[in-house]
Amino acid sequence: MSSTPRRGRLATAIVTLLTTVGLLVGAAPTPAHAADTGTLSGTITDSHGPVAYATVTAYGSINNGTSILTDADGTFTFSLDYGSYRILASDPAHHLMSWIGGTEYGNATTYTVSATPVTGITTSMVRLATISGTIHLPDGSPASGAQVIAWANAGTSGASSTTDASGHYDISVGPGSFLVQAQVAGNYPTTFYSTDGSTTQRGQGTTFTIGEDANQIVDITLATGTRFTGTITSVGSKPTGNVSVVGWQQVGSGWNAVSQGTYNASDGTYDLLLGAGTYIISFNQSDASRYTEQRVVVTTGEADQSLDADCLPLYDTVATPTITGTAAVGSILIADPGTWSPAPDSFAYQWLRNGTEIPGAVASNYTVSAADQGAQLAVIVTAIKTGYFHDYYQSSPTATVPVAPTPTPTPTATPTPTPTPTPTPTPTPAKKISGTTPKITGSAKVGKSLKVNRGTWSPSGLTYRYQWYRNGKAIKAATKSSYKLTKSDKSKYLTVKVTAKRTGYKTLSLTSKKTTKVR
Repeated sequence: MSSTPRRGRLATAIVTLLTTVGLLVGAAPTPAHAADTGTLSGTITDSHGPVAYATVTAYGSINNGTSILTDADGTFTFSLDYGSYRILASDPAHHLMSWIGGTEYGNATTYTVSATPVTGITTSMVRLATISGTIHLPDGSPASGAQVIAWANAGTSGASSTTDASGHYDISVGPGSFLVQAQVAGNYPTTFYSTDGSTTQRGQGTTFTIGEDANQIVDITLATGTRFTGTITSVGSKPTGNVSVVGWQQVGSGWNAVSQGTYNASDGTYDLLLGAGTYIISFNQSDASRYTEQRVVVTTGEADQSLDADCLPLYDTVATPTITGTAAVGSILIADPGTWSPAPDSFAYQWLRNGTEIPGAVASNYTVSAADQGAQLAVIVTAIKTGYFHDYYQSSPTATVPVAPTPTPTPTATPTPTPTPTPTPTPTPAKKISGTTPKITGSAKVGKSLKVNRGTWSPSGLTYRYQWYRNGKAIKAATKSSYKLTKSDKSKYLTVKVTAKRTGYKTLSLTSKKTTKVR
């Protein structure tokens, strides 16, 4: 009998035994199936073509922050776990950051990775522009270590740089409109670029527009400032702290803080540096609700000046004046100062035409004249009381005074037939501004700063004013988009009013909801 079949059965048995033993002692089994993955690909370009070696990051709920670089032809391909992703392209040396399909993570396009490849994703990045130049001291020497800021969005955001030993700087920015300022340690106030020569007045600075990939040369020569020093008192004694010293420059019908002075509580002295211009210097002792101010005019190269100040009590309750009457030539407007506490001894008045004082218009009423046609009128009311700061507030402007039509001249010859008289045109009403209710952000705690998100407004080209309130009472000099909480705010509620203006539009003011009680 042949032994071959027996050997065959034995070999089969051995193989079966080895396989079984292998599984028992941990021999590698067939690998488990890996997590499901798919691909996501596209191309990054700019106005010049493909963007090579840009960083592309996929943000998703499964793999957060997975980054790769584009190839030389601007293409990229991700291998990602199944899920949803939003894509960010970044090349900070040459381009603005770009969310694909949106302006931020929250509104960017969402791509779903699955078994079907996602292809054809594209975005065009915006190339950066450059603002560069040299900053000089008044004697023409370079200003080393000067900080240079390019302000965008009407001064709400900006990019900065520091000058080197030769006074040179470079700032990378996105396309837009900018106002450039420079400042350096020493007796030199903050100075702004102007096509008419550098200026220490923000309102006289030149705003310019720059496109992508462009280079704007901005040279600034700093000016020598005038230093104001003196001693602050409060009812005969020196305040121990919480005194702010601010130089305010008039901009239109409002005032902007352009210089912050220092205060020494140990001896009651202050130090404030100002450039050439017209200012109100305010001395605000916030912890005692005392205040005073001085109007000064500074000329270029003027010697340092000594100016003492005595902070006086403020009213417990103030009122914004209102105007009654029709804004038309020949009509009488009447100013209502509102209710103040304690009651003032008297009131003083000054009427304004488009924010400029009208000479001699200092009574509580005003007769609209032909000179007011095409202008808006307002009134400043000053409350006068012995021992108190002579506080003042400005009303909202009236509607624009209509311009009378030019009469049709009488013909010399008797016409046949008699011409139809030209009707008096109906004045065009002011267009409306729309906006959303502003919101306050930040911690309602003494020492912390609150900020206002003014929301969305239209049309474009609006100018904004801010006023913070404590329990409904306007806080003196709190007219910026942020406010630092003081001891006076403790256990109080704060709100902020945002006022938007534009020529030809009716001014709109919106007030935020109140904060929680300040801790």
